[in-house]
Amino acid sequence: NVKYHELYIWTPFAASFHTLEAFGKLVNDDHEMIVEGNFDEISQRDATHWGYFTPNGYFGWIGDKNFPEGTSLALDNTVFFSSPQSIRLISNRPAGVNVMQVFYHSKFKPNTTYRISCLAKLENVVATKANGGFGLNLWDDANRWHPKSTWMTGNTGWTYISFTHKTSATVDKSPRSYLRLWLHNATGTVWVDDVSVEEIVE
Repeated sequence: NVKYHELYIWTPFAASFHTLEAFGKLVNDDHEMIVEGNFDEISQRDATHWGYFTPNGYFGWIGDKNFPEGTSLALDNTVFFSSPQSIRLISNRPAGVNVMQVFYHSKFKPNTTYRISCLAKLENVVATKANGGFGLNLWDDANRWHPKSTWMTGNTGWTYISFTHKTSATVDKSPRSYLRLWLHNATGTVWVDDVSVEEIVE
């Protein structure tokens, strides 16, 4: 069974969970692949894009489209772990709903370990198929799932989800990679905040 632990911050000076890892440093390490993982400076561009366009291309999140009524993706400034907002996934269809970030502007390094993490809060999440629920789907040169079997269901407070992954020797040959936040084969509501894909520096 996969175990989860609810975590809390006891300081008003931390903007997000990952801020704690930077305490005591003069400069943050530049090993983060996710753009706007805490959703604090992005807005909804259209029905399926949360991010911004630059001369170098698009940075941000891409969501499902063609939702049935009652299924949605949206930024939420009323429920969040890190101010001022989180992203909210609502599903009333058996297949669920997902939002992803494609790493257009960075690549995984070969033979390198990464920590993939986020905080999630669930409300009335019910699996519609075996092993349905909320989880993370990483693609580097193959599908990586977390949890590997039983995904999160039910009602939870803000819960830290984390796993590590070591890339293959040829991962840099993969044409694209992404991280998907997935309410998969389930109905209910999930809020997600402080998403990170970070290289672990030995």
